[in-house]
Amino acid sequence: MITGLFDYFLLNIWLTDVYQCVKVGIQQYTLYKSIVYSIKYIEKEKLIMTNVNLSDGEWKIMNQLWEHETATITELTAWLQETTGWDKHIIITMLNRMVKKGAVSFYEKGRAKQFYPLLSQSEVSIRETKGFLNKVYRGSIGMMVNAMVEDKALSKQDIDELYKILEQAELK
Repeated sequence: MITGLFDYFLLNIWLTDVYQCVKVGIQQYTLYKSIVYSIKYIEKEKLIMTNVNLSDGEWKIMNQLWEHETATITELTAWLQETTGWDKHIIITMLNRMVKKGAVSFYEKGRAKQFYPLLSQSEVSIRETKGFLNKVYRGSIGMMVNAMVEDKALSKQDIDELYKILEQAELK
């Protein structure tokens, strides 16, 4: 009888452990699926965001955000006032447009919105460079460099820098 009771307790503990394992397994699977969905969503959003086209004025704001990581409208106005003459209303309009495009976002910090870039400077620069190259030179770097040589727009320092870049590219 004691053995039967003992076996009953062991079976009960085992079933409880199995239940807990299954429960944890389901929770982990659900968490896993949630993470996979989130990653796919983020990648999809990133693909959408990397197709954002920035105007010249938006580039000025993005450069400030990349330099300072975050900024309020008041800070952006102060930094850009001297070089652009923009008041806060122009900056608000541009930031709202940039939020809709997916280039920047914000969070509330007290009474002010703290804006931050959603895109890295390198990915935007590369995309813009490729777009410029395709639009103006049909994708040919050679045509672009040749145009600069013909225009005598390259200094000795520029040429030396290009040689170094090309040597590094050969090594890769």
